Amino acid sequence: AERGEQASRRALILRAAGMLLAATLPIALLGALFVEPAVRLVFEGRAFTAEGTAMVSAAARLFLLGLPAHSLVEVAVRAFYARQDARTPLYAAAFTAAAFVTLCFALTPALGFLGIALANTLAFSSEAALLFALLRRAGQEARDRGQCISRLRSRLWHRHGFLGRVRQGRAQDPAAGVVG
Repeated sequence: AERGEQASRRALILRAAGMLLAATLPIALLGALFVEPAVRLVFEGRAFTAEGTAMVSAAARLFLLGLPAHSLVEVAVRAFYARQDARTPLYAAAFTAAAFVTLCFALTPALGFLGIALANTLAFSSEAALLFALLRRAGQEARDRGQCISRLRSRLWHRHGFLGRVRQGRAQDPAAGVVG
């Protein structure tokens, strides 16, 4: 029963991740294609110059690259919460914050403001990969634990079920295959 629940949970997580990727990948692609015309239409000539439009569009494209990762993080975090584990997402978020700050300092000298957008995309992509790797490991450990428990139950039944009857004088010769 436990193995079936694990398989069902895993399938649900994969389905949710697939659905979010199916939604966010086209959105990110279309956003990257149309962000510049949209910014030009709404802001250029009023709040932005052509240079400002190009800068905002470039940063938005880098942020849009991280959109699928942001959505995957949400799926993974909720999967950990369903396992009654709030610490792992907390530690992963702390890792992401540290990675983001480190990447900002590393990328901003070479890329300027675009380094911040790229740092965000890389940090959240790393968090998504980390959380899904940890979920996979946790699932494997649960399967291993389930197999271990099954073997232990089998051994205990064999030892105490059959041998317990022998001690009570209710079992016959095991070679005869008759148990009383």
